[in-house]
Amino acid sequence: TNEHTYQKMLAARRVLYLAFAPTRTSLFPRTAAMFSTDNSKPASAKKGKASVTAATSETAKSTFNAAINIAGVTGAAGRYAKALFSAAAKENSVDKVAEELNNVTELASKSKAFEYFLKDPTIAKLEKKQRMTSFLQEAKYSALTTQFFGAMAENGRLVETANVAEAYGRILSQQRGEVQATVTTAQEPSADQLKRLTKALSGYLKPGEKLLLKTRVDPEILAGFKIDMGEKHFDLSVLGRIQTLKRIADEPI
Repeated sequence: TNEHTYQKMLAARRVLYLAFAPTRTSLFPRTAAMFSTDNSKPASAKKGKASVTAATSETAKSTFNAAINIAGVTGAAGRYAKALFSAAAKENSVDKVAEELNNVTELASKSKAFEYFLKDPTIAKLEKKQRMTSFLQEAKYSALTTQFFGAMAENGRLVETANVAEAYGRILSQQRGEVQATVTTAQEPSADQLKRLTKALSGYLKPGEKLLLKTRVDPEILAGFKIDMGEKHFDLSVLGRIQTLKRIADEPI
């Protein structure tokens, strides 16, 4: 019933609050071609792999469809990430592709020149494609990742690299049964607070799911905490309460 759901929500919010309560002492036209299958192999080789291909195709299809409603997998980056994940699932290389995506984004974070190259709109798309694919081939990246970045460059989407990597990671986490949650606090939480918070948030997990908890410090929230967990959002920060009171005070009587 609605009353039961409401009471369950209140109970969960109380547990979350206690965890941080103060103590008394304190694409797609051009990218579609990129994922086309190779039909040049002999018929005998294809026949031997028919059942495996069918199984991986079904897996790719199901993972692609499941990715549609994942929080944070939206927009152009989300579409590219879904297409890449579907192709990687067909090749049974989702983990390898994830590693390569992360390597590219890490390089962009460490090299201003590479970051500028990815974002520079003045470089011709075909030139970007040639330079990007040459770099990845020399670095021994997989053919799928190399082709994917070539398509991204050709479509003028290299600027979305970090967002694509993040969206891909979200899809991969869902397939592994992982649920990502980010808790924001005004100062570093203690080990005991994290332990209680993890226990409280685990109540929202479905059977077989695993919680991945990340922390972020933002002094601007003053005190308390905020939690983002999939599509769920909890704001029990002092700043959040002040903003709520301000909205109420601004409402006409």
